[in-house]
Formats: sequence, structure tokens, C-alpha cells
Amino acid sequence: MAGLHPGLDRFVYFASCLLASLMVVESLMKAIASAIPNFLMGIILGAGIQGMFILVSGFFRLLRNLPKPVWRYPMSYISFHTYTLQGMLQNDFLGLDFLNQNPNLPRIQGDFILTHTYGVDLGRSKTLNLVVLFGMAIGYSLVFFGIIKARDNVPWKTLLRKLHNFALLTHFQRG
Repeated sequence: MAGLHPGLDRFVYFASCLLASLMVVESLMKAIASAIPNFLMGIILGAGIQGMFILVSGFFRLLRNLPKPVWRYPMSYISFHTYTLQGMLQNDFLGLDFLNQNPNLPRIQGDFILTHTYGVDLGRSKTLNLVVLFGMAIGYSLVFFGIIKARDNVPWKTLLRKLHNFALLTHFQRG
């Protein structure tokens, strides 16, 4: 009905992109939850980071219209929504042509719409966008693992346990 690509390969890419985005969100939230000791503050910080990622992804405002110093160059490349959105747009528009408003004018190509309307970089393929998403999921999981291991092997924890046990032992010996 909308005139987009039919076929199983486009649906498989869509489902893979959705799965990769879900994996990135879950990995990021695990890393944030392991770093922040307060549960509510972890949820608030995670929601704020997710909201910031959505704002700089090119969905609400095109990437070429974002201010370059902070929002475009570090933030939009860190945001996984950028790769998801560009991959989905490439999946839907590449290889299609659409009718023009004036029937005497030539048909509009999908790559023209991607580059001129949405500002999508066609130098990065949709497969590379998907690989970046899975890489981000693995990276955030490694950050989560590192935080858990760092919090688990802290030497002052054992020192505090020994002091606590010593205090309990002296308390029970007196009483």
C-alpha cells in the first residue's frame, strides 16, 4: 500500500535491526544500573541518556541541522538510534523510485530522497549500520562486565569485612 519493498530479506533486516537496538538498550541499561547504586537514580539517568540519544539521532532534527561541536560529532555518533534510523531508511528507500507530483517530470529515486530529504550518508551501508549496532551491544555488555568485576574485586571491601568481623568478635567476647 505504501509502495515500499516487499520481500523476506527486507523484513529480516528490519527484525535484525530491531533486535540489535533492543540488545543495545538492554546492555546500556545494565551498565548504568551496575554503576549507579540507587535504583531510581539509575532509571532516571538511563532514561535521560536514551532521550539524549533520540534527540541527536536525526529523527526529530536532521543530522546536518544539528550544531556541530557537541551534538553532531561526538553525540550523534555515540547514539545507536542514528545507526538504526539510517539503516531502516536505507532498507526501505534504496532501489525504489516514486512518482513525481507532476507526471511530466521524471520519477524520483529512493537514493535521491535519502540524501537530499533525510540527509542519510550512503557511504555507510545498511549492513555496516547493523554491524555497528551489534558491536555497540557487545561493547556495552563488556562495560557492564568490567563494572561488575571492578566492584566485586575492590580491596577495601575485604578490609571493611575484616573490621566488621573484628568488631563483632570483640563485642561478643565482652558480652
